[in-house]
Amino acid sequence: MCYNLFMPEAGLPPRPERPRPVIETGGLSIENQPAQSSSEHFEGPTVAEIQPIAPPANPQSIIPTRPGEPQLQHRVEEILSVGLTDAYLAMDPVTQNKFKQVGEATAKTIVGLLARTKIEVKKIIEIIFSWLRLIPGVSNYYLEQEAKIKADRLVSLRQPPRH
Repeated sequence: MCYNLFMPEAGLPPRPERPRPVIETGGLSIENQPAQSSSEHFEGPTVAEIQPIAPPANPQSIIPTRPGEPQLQHRVEEILSVGLTDAYLAMDPVTQNKFKQVGEATAKTIVGLLARTKIEVKKIIEIIFSWLRLIPGVSNYYLEQEAKIKADRLVSLRQPPRH
């Protein structure tokens, strides 16, 4: 016969009594102990003696970094820059500066996306494609293919090689 919570306990065998452990306190109980104030145990400075900590001069130093993040960002920048030397040198200085700044921001965003548990490849391709569109005189089809190739290489940074 199967027993469950909804059946009456009339048919169950009686439970054996377990002996309760006896803890010897040496005649002391909580009521017999002398009351101690919390200030007797603490020997540090008082609240009035503690000086406030000044905020850091550079707010960017507050942002925690992962141990391998600068190296990863450098590798991402290398992958993004592959094959773009001729196009970069053909740009005027203003466009070069803008392309470089947007490229660094793109690399930083991609490092953040690669650090997540789920890699969003479509988002990485869109980010790379929007950055590559800054190159003047290149067809969108070519830029889209380059973005896909670069995204595949970037995702391979995160995934171990298969044997």
